[in-house]
Amino acid sequence: MGSKRSLCVNDQGIVLVMIHAGANVHDSKLLKPTLDALKLLVHDGEEIHICLDAGYTGFENIVKSYGFIPHIRPRGEEKKLIEFHPNFTPHRWIVEVKHSHINQFRRMKIRYEKLDVSHLALADLAASIMTIRTIFRAELGEDSIWHNKMSAKKRLKRRIRKIDYSKYNMLGLQLVCEAEEHNIIGSSVLKAA
Repeated sequence: MGSKRSLCVNDQGIVLVMIHAGANVHDSKLLKPTLDALKLLVHDGEEIHICLDAGYTGFENIVKSYGFIPHIRPRGEEKKLIEFHPNFTPHRWIVEVKHSHINQFRRMKIRYEKLDVSHLALADLAASIMTIRTIFRAELGEDSIWHNKMSAKKRLKRRIRKIDYSKYNMLGLQLVCEAEEHNIIGSSVLKAA
Protein backbone atom coordinates (compact mmCIF):
# COMPACT_ATOMS: atom_id res chain seq x y z
CA MET A 1 0.00 0.00 0.00
CA GLY A 2 1.61 3.24 -1.14
CA SER A 3 0.60 6.85 -0.79
CA LYS A 4 1.13 10.09 -2.63
CA ARG A 5 1.15 13.55 -1.11
CA SER A 6 0.52 16.98 -2.53
CA LEU A 7 2.32 19.80 -0.70
CA CYS A 8 1.80 23.52 -0.68
CA VAL A 9 4.62 25.43 1.03
CA ASN A 10 5.45 29.11 1.42
CA ASP A 11 8.71 30.67 0.24
CA GLN A 12 10.45 29.73 3.52
CA GLY A 13 9.52 26.07 3.08
CA ILE A 14 6.88 25.90 5.81
CA VAL A 15 4.21 23.35 4.92
CA LEU A 16 0.82 25.05 4.59
CA VAL A 17 -1.21 22.21 3.09
CA MET A 18 -0.53 18.47 2.82
CA ILE A 19 -3.04 16.26 0.99
CA HIS A 20 -2.67 12.46 0.78
CA ALA A 21 -4.05 9.94 -1.69
CA GLY A 22 -3.24 6.48 -2.97
CA ALA A 23 -0.05 5.95 -4.96
CA ASN A 24 -2.04 5.18 -8.10
CA VAL A 25 -3.74 8.62 -8.15
CA HIS A 26 -2.38 11.14 -10.66
CA ASP A 27 -0.99 14.43 -9.30
CA SER A 28 -3.61 16.46 -11.14
CA LYS A 29 -6.40 14.78 -9.14
CA LEU A 30 -4.93 16.27 -5.94
CA LEU A 31 -4.87 19.83 -7.30
CA LYS A 32 -8.45 20.77 -6.33
CA PRO A 33 -8.30 19.40 -2.77
CA THR A 34 -4.96 21.18 -2.26
CA LEU A 35 -6.34 24.49 -3.54
CA ASP A 36 -9.51 24.06 -1.46
CA ALA A 37 -7.43 23.69 1.70
CA LEU A 38 -5.17 26.61 0.73
CA LYS A 39 -8.16 28.85 0.04
CA LEU A 40 -9.16 28.53 3.71
CA LEU A 41 -5.79 29.98 4.77
CA VAL A 42 -5.78 32.96 2.40
CA HIS A 43 -7.41 36.31 3.14
CA ASP A 44 -9.75 37.77 0.52
CA GLY A 45 -8.03 40.08 -1.93
CA GLU A 46 -4.57 38.68 -1.16
CA GLU A 47 -2.44 38.05 -4.27
CA ILE A 48 -1.10 34.50 -4.19
CA HIS A 49 1.28 33.04 -6.80
CA ILE A 50 1.20 29.26 -7.20
CA CYS A 51 4.27 27.55 -8.74
CA LEU A 52 3.50 24.16 -10.27
CA ASP A 53 5.48 21.66 -12.33
CA ALA A 54 4.79 20.54 -15.89
CA GLY A 55 2.41 17.81 -14.71
CA TYR A 56 -0.19 20.53 -14.20
CA THR A 57 0.01 21.95 -17.73
CA GLY A 58 -3.52 22.71 -18.89
CA PHE A 59 -4.84 23.29 -15.36
CA GLU A 60 -4.19 27.05 -15.34
CA ASN A 61 -7.93 27.82 -15.47
CA ILE A 62 -8.58 25.77 -12.32
CA VAL A 63 -5.90 27.68 -10.42
CA LYS A 64 -7.26 31.00 -11.72
CA SER A 65 -10.80 30.05 -10.65
CA TYR A 66 -9.57 30.01 -7.03
CA GLY A 67 -8.18 33.54 -7.44
CA PHE A 68 -4.54 32.44 -7.53
CA ILE A 69 -1.93 33.31 -10.16
CA PRO A 70 -0.47 30.13 -11.76
CA HIS A 71 3.18 29.68 -12.76
CA ILE A 72 3.62 26.31 -14.44
CA ARG A 73 7.19 25.44 -15.42
CA PRO A 74 8.93 22.36 -16.79
CA ARG A 75 11.52 20.67 -14.58
CA GLY A 76 14.68 22.03 -16.26
CA GLU A 77 13.55 25.64 -16.66
CA GLU A 78 14.49 26.81 -13.15
CA LYS A 79 17.87 25.09 -13.47
CA LYS A 80 18.59 27.12 -16.63
CA LEU A 81 17.48 30.35 -14.95
CA ILE A 82 19.84 29.74 -12.03
CA GLU A 83 22.77 29.25 -14.42
CA PHE A 84 22.11 32.51 -16.29
CA HIS A 85 20.85 34.60 -13.35
CA PRO A 86 22.86 33.92 -10.16
CA ASN A 87 20.42 35.92 -7.99
CA PHE A 88 17.40 33.90 -9.13
CA THR A 89 15.70 32.21 -6.19
CA PRO A 90 14.20 28.78 -6.90
CA HIS A 91 10.51 28.23 -6.24
CA ARG A 92 9.77 24.66 -7.27
CA TRP A 93 12.92 23.36 -5.56
CA ILE A 94 11.51 24.41 -2.23
CA VAL A 95 8.72 21.87 -2.63
CA GLU A 96 11.09 19.15 -3.85
CA VAL A 97 13.41 19.75 -0.89
CA LYS A 98 10.43 19.59 1.47
CA HIS A 99 9.41 16.21 0.00
CA SER A 100 12.98 15.07 0.58
CA HIS A 101 12.89 16.29 4.19
CA ILE A 102 9.62 14.45 4.80
CA ASN A 103 11.18 11.27 3.37
CA GLN A 104 13.96 11.53 5.94
CA PHE A 105 11.36 10.51 8.51
CA ARG A 106 11.53 6.72 8.18
CA ARG A 107 7.83 6.18 8.74
CA MET A 108 6.98 8.60 5.94
CA LYS A 109 9.31 7.21 3.26
CA ILE A 110 7.85 3.72 3.43
CA ARG A 111 4.29 3.45 4.60
CA TYR A 112 4.07 0.90 7.39
CA GLU A 113 0.71 2.03 8.77
CA LYS A 114 -2.42 0.30 7.55
CA LEU A 115 -4.78 2.95 8.87
CA ASP A 116 -5.04 6.32 7.13
CA VAL A 117 -5.50 8.04 10.48
CA SER A 118 -2.12 6.81 11.72
CA HIS A 119 -0.34 7.80 8.53
CA LEU A 120 -1.92 11.28 8.49
CA ALA A 121 -1.00 11.84 12.14
CA LEU A 122 2.63 10.96 11.45
CA ALA A 123 2.62 13.26 8.40
CA ASP A 124 1.31 16.13 10.54
CA LEU A 125 3.97 15.41 13.16
CA ALA A 126 6.72 15.46 10.50
CA ALA A 127 5.40 18.76 9.11
CA SER A 128 5.29 20.24 12.63
CA ILE A 129 8.88 19.23 13.36
CA MET A 130 10.07 20.71 10.07
CA THR A 131 8.17 23.94 10.75
CA ILE A 132 9.75 24.30 14.18
CA ARG A 133 13.20 23.72 12.66
CA THR A 134 12.54 26.41 10.05
CA ILE A 135 11.34 28.88 12.69
CA PHE A 136 14.41 28.18 14.82
CA ARG A 137 16.74 28.80 11.87
CA ALA A 138 14.99 32.06 11.01
CA GLU A 139 14.80 33.36 14.60
CA LEU A 140 18.38 32.48 15.41
CA GLY A 141 19.72 34.06 12.21
CA GLU A 142 21.24 30.88 10.85
CA ASP A 143 21.98 30.39 7.17
CA SER A 144 19.22 29.13 4.97
CA ILE A 145 19.40 25.69 3.39
CA TRP A 146 19.87 27.38 0.03
CA HIS A 147 23.25 28.90 0.86
CA ASN A 148 24.99 25.57 1.30
CA LYS A 149 23.21 24.06 -1.72
CA MET A 150 24.25 26.92 -4.00
CA SER A 151 27.77 27.21 -2.56
CA ALA A 152 28.35 23.52 -3.28
CA LYS A 153 27.42 24.11 -6.93
CA LYS A 154 29.70 27.13 -7.20
CA ARG A 155 32.48 25.29 -5.29
CA LEU A 156 32.51 27.90 -2.53
CA LYS A 157 33.47 27.12 1.03
CA ARG A 158 30.53 25.97 3.13
CA ARG A 159 29.68 27.97 6.21
CA ILE A 160 30.13 26.06 9.43
CA ARG A 161 27.74 27.21 12.14
CA LYS A 162 28.46 26.94 15.81
CA ILE A 163 25.23 26.00 17.56
CA ASP A 164 24.25 27.93 20.66
CA TYR A 165 21.95 25.51 22.46
CA SER A 166 20.92 28.05 25.09
CA LYS A 167 19.22 30.11 22.35
CA TYR A 168 17.41 26.99 21.13
CA ASN A 169 16.18 26.23 24.65
CA MET A 170 14.95 29.80 25.20
CA LEU A 171 13.15 29.88 21.84
CA GLY A 172 11.61 26.46 22.47
CA LEU A 173 10.22 27.52 25.86
CA GLN A 174 8.86 30.69 24.28
CA LEU A 175 7.07 28.67 21.56
CA VAL A 176 5.61 26.30 24.15
CA CYS A 177 4.34 29.23 26.27
CA GLU A 178 2.73 30.88 23.24
CA ALA A 179 1.12 27.58 22.24
CA GLU A 180 -0.31 27.17 25.73
CA GLU A 181 -1.71 30.73 25.71
CA HIS A 182 -3.55 29.99 22.46
CA ASN A 183 -4.82 26.62 23.76
CA ILE A 184 -2.85 24.67 21.15
CA ILE A 185 -1.26 22.41 23.75
CA GLY A 186 -2.08 21.55 27.35
CA SER A 187 -0.20 22.69 30.42
CA SER A 188 1.23 19.17 30.97
CA VAL A 189 3.53 19.68 27.98
CA LEU A 190 4.78 22.93 29.49
CA LYS A 191 5.67 21.16 32.75
CA ALA A 192 7.59 18.50 30.83
CA ALA A 193 9.59 21.15 28.97
